[in-house]
Amino acid sequence: MVAVDDPEAVVAEAPLWVGATNSLTPVIRGRWLRPGVHVNSIQGHELDWEVLERADLIVVRDRERPTFYTVGDAWPREVREEKQLPPALAAKVVTLGEMLAGGVTRQPEQITVFGGGGMGGSAGLGIQFAAVAARVYEKARAAGLGREIPGEWFLEDMKP
Repeated sequence: MVAVDDPEAVVAEAPLWVGATNSLTPVIRGRWLRPGVHVNSIQGHELDWEVLERADLIVVRDRERPTFYTVGDAWPREVREEKQLPPALAAKVVTLGEMLAGGVTRQPEQITVFGGGGMGGSAGLGIQFAAVAARVYEKARAAGLGREIPGEWFLEDMKP
């Protein structure tokens, strides 16, 4: 991890951007995108609309709206404010299954987005992110890369 003053500097040269925030306002801006970038977003609120407008492909887990279990009308804000894609953006949507089955191919110059909760049918537990992160962590430790950071940096009492 490297601290920077400008969020755009974080992604300036990276071919893969991963948003893993719980922000209800955008932290990833479409104006920063360049050809060939892939954006993985755990929840759709962290992306501004320009990210989706500039994307060539928007990949979701499923086209169907997920089911949420709530008490009465106590819908979480993330669900109440789920992005509803207009027809022009909905036409770019493909499912992860379609991509994995080979029905859709990503071209190297395309801007692609995998959208998480808040973008329609991609809500879920995110266990795939935890599994990949654990493997990356194991490999980095085995290679002697990186450094430990305090767990407190990731704790909050505002929105657990």
